[in-house]
Amino acid sequence: MRTLGALFVAAFLLCANAFGHGGRYDKDGCHVDKSTGLRHCRPNTARSVCDGKVPVPGEENVLYGRVVSVHDGDTFKVKIQGAAMTFRMSDIDAPELDQPYGREARDLLTAALNGKDVVMLQIDSDNHGRHVVYVWIAKLLINREVVAQGAAWFYPQYAHDDCLYAVENNARDAKRGLWKLPVDKRVEPWVWRERTRIAADAKHKKKASLR
Repeated sequence: MRTLGALFVAAFLLCANAFGHGGRYDKDGCHVDKSTGLRHCRPNTARSVCDGKVPVPGEENVLYGRVVSVHDGDTFKVKIQGAAMTFRMSDIDAPELDQPYGREARDLLTAALNGKDVVMLQIDSDNHGRHVVYVWIAKLLINREVVAQGAAWFYPQYAHDDCLYAVENNARDAKRGLWKLPVDKRVEPWVWRERTRIAADAKHKKKASLR
């Protein structure tokens, strides 16, 4: 974990000083959430979020505030104008806390974000009422960095940009973060959640049958 933290800090410093597969969308840049039937459309922009350009506070859908807590590897709270709001990072899916590498992913994001001022571009909201965002510290895109450090998967089903697909492949090839785990331990979070749900349903039905 110290090595990952050091790599993250080094990447941040370099970016701050120097700069900085498909999401199943239709031709209009929209997709339908199968679980809710709701249609979501990505921002009308031709540029990639990985191009190094950072949104400016005051622009449409751009938020600015200080991170007050981190829940897991892709979810955190930011205080904006006195109110703490929950945010979910777009295009990525970090391991759940109860699966392999879940706590390491949370610790990495905590080290990167907690207590820091961030700029966020909101591009959606999810079924849990969380704001789905890209988040930057200085010129460092945190969504990208988390995937680059091997602390999250690219999430193609809900992605709004495909640039993190290549970032995940690079992390996988370099065996960074969770990609150092044995293959049977590298379970995609969306698969893990589905397995957990099925197991819980089976347990509930078994208890009901014994009554």
